[in-house]
Amino acid sequence: MPAGSWPRAWLLAAAVCVVALGSWEIIARNAGFVPTIGDDVKAWIATRDRVTPRSTVVLGTSRGQAALDPQVWADEVGGRPALQLAIAGASARPVLEELADLESYRGLVIVDFVPRIEFDATQHRAAGADAYIVAYREALTSPARRAEAHLRAALPSAVFRHQALSPRRVLGAVGRAVAAPESHDGILPAPPYFSVRSDRFMGLDFALVDTASRVSALSGQITAEGRPANPAELQGILDRLRRAVFRIESRGGVWSSFISRTAARSPSWKSGFFHALTTGIGWQLQRLARRYMLLTTPR
Repeated sequence: MPAGSWPRAWLLAAAVCVVALGSWEIIARNAGFVPTIGDDVKAWIATRDRVTPRSTVVLGTSRGQAALDPQVWADEVGGRPALQLAIAGASARPVLEELADLESYRGLVIVDFVPRIEFDATQHRAAGADAYIVAYREALTSPARRAEAHLRAALPSAVFRHQALSPRRVLGAVGRAVAAPESHDGILPAPPYFSVRSDRFMGLDFALVDTASRVSALSGQITAEGRPANPAELQGILDRLRRAVFRIESRGGVWSSFISRTAARSPSWKSGFFHALTTGIGWQLQRLARRYMLLTTPR
């Protein structure tokens, strides 16, 4: 073993790593990347673990994650900010039914309904939500798993750990830039148009949206999905939803649907309209919808 001061060598190596990663972090943030958490089942478990009998929760797809600002909600309606239990690309029904089975729950449920997902005859989009619920129930029996979920949700990843900035992708971009410098604007990829906060609500920057690619991707998803439910199948889905809603309302809870759509006048702008299915909160939801539109309409 060579002679020398190993503690000093390790300290120098650590300092070099910190400087290198810190510099890469600054470069990435200056390029538009922002801290985000991994919107995975562990983040969902951490949020589900915070649900109390009187919590306001948001269910549905990623549109539900992006369409509400929890602080605006709390300021307008009062109480604590809503908890985000929407799951990207998944049906809201399994989580709605899970809350209905929770006898102590009597809070407010806001549901983002995407008809092509909720009323698909195959109901394959419900499988993803079912898997999250199973993972949550398993985590209830493991304190270590629950602690890990809460820790990961509380600590947004450093920007340099973003998958778009992985060494393989960056080195590949460098190689392409060297081979054809005239066709590349830079080494770093464009930052994503969305980020996920530690509370699982999603921030969107519509200036970064590649509208053509998003329309193409969504068109492909719609084409690849199953068939619409026939009248009998639709009735069965609606009956399950009604039973879940009735159980929550019978305990003093309230629910409302949040129906998502894409505004025809502006393909790059997502909007929604609120349709209150219970009385007493419709005006609040409409007021929040108007405020959200003012906050997110491109200027």
